[in-house]
Amino acid sequence: MNDWLESDEENSLARAARRGDRRAFMKLVRRYDRAVYRMTFALTRQHRVAGELAAEAFLVAWRSRMQTEHQPFYAFLLRVARNLAITYRRKAGPDGGRPTPGPHASRGQRFEHAFAGLSPEQQQLLVLRVVERMRYARLSEILDLPPATTLSRIALARAELRTRFDGSTEKTA
Repeated sequence: MNDWLESDEENSLARAARRGDRRAFMKLVRRYDRAVYRMTFALTRQHRVAGELAAEAFLVAWRSRMQTEHQPFYAFLLRVARNLAITYRRKAGPDGGRPTPGPHASRGQRFEHAFAGLSPEQQQLLVLRVVERMRYARLSEILDLPPATTLSRIALARAELRTRFDGSTEKTA
């Protein structure tokens, strides 16, 4: 799903889930499971861990469903997933146990290393905007930021990624 504008259907499902309707919650899970997985994978770069964190995010969302009444379900879910991934990264160490690419590393390996060097906020912004193709207005809503600040932070994240990637290219060339 690439149109991330909150829909009446999402609102209806979220209200039903808050009342304990498991079927409505499962529809929300199916609607967002891939996006949550992609977010946790982008932040951890480990498939198994990303799957576990995505599942845990949905479990937290179910347990906390009564506390999410005044915020969009998807925004809440992404915050939970991001926080879980950040906690995992802190415990795993600065490189998450991944080695620095060597002099013969592929372009993809250098890109992954450059991306991993970004802050979790920068990673989240780029994943939501580039991978999920989320509209700027929805990003602003999810991050609870003014639109101009969202645009600025995306530009800074892209510039930082470019700098890190270009730096890794120079080191390995």
